[in-house]
Amino acid sequence: IDRIYEENPDLEFELRPEWYASMPSDATPIPNPDGLAPGCVAENVYVLPGIPEEMEAGFANVAGEFGGDVATQTLYSPEPEGALASILGDVAERFGIRVGSYPNREAGETRIKLTGDDEAVLSTAVAWLRAHSRVELSVADGDGTEANE
Repeated sequence: IDRIYEENPDLEFELRPEWYASMPSDATPIPNPDGLAPGCVAENVYVLPGIPEEMEAGFANVAGEFGGDVATQTLYSPEPEGALASILGDVAERFGIRVGSYPNREAGETRIKLTGDDEAVLSTAVAWLRAHSRVELSVADGDGTEANE
C-alpha cells in the first residue's frame, strides 16, 4: 500500500485492502507494478489480477517458476477418490512427484495424474503404485484412450 501511495501521490481515495483484497496468511505476494491489486502464491496456486495488463505484469514476476521440462503419466481407477487418497499421498512423498486425482462420477472412475521432472522416476512411481495398490489401475495411451495393463 505504501508503494502505491508513493508512486501515485495524487491518488484521491483511501486504499483499504480489507475491503477489496485478501490473501492467505502463508501466501507470498506477487507484486503488480501496473496496478493496485497484487497477486499471490499459496502453495501451488498462483492468483493474479483479472485486468489483462495487470495480470501480465504480475505474471512477469513469476514466469521463471514455470520453466523446464515436465513429464506426466495418467492412470485411471474404478475406485472413488477417497479410497485412493492414502496410496496417492504415499507415492507422491516416496518419489517426490506431484499427484492429482480427479473423480468422474458419471464415468465411474478416478483419473490420476502423476507429474514430475523425470520420466524414469514417473515410470518407477507407476510401477510402485501398481505393486502396492489393491485396486486395478489402467494407463492412458498416448492418444488419451485407456489401455488396461
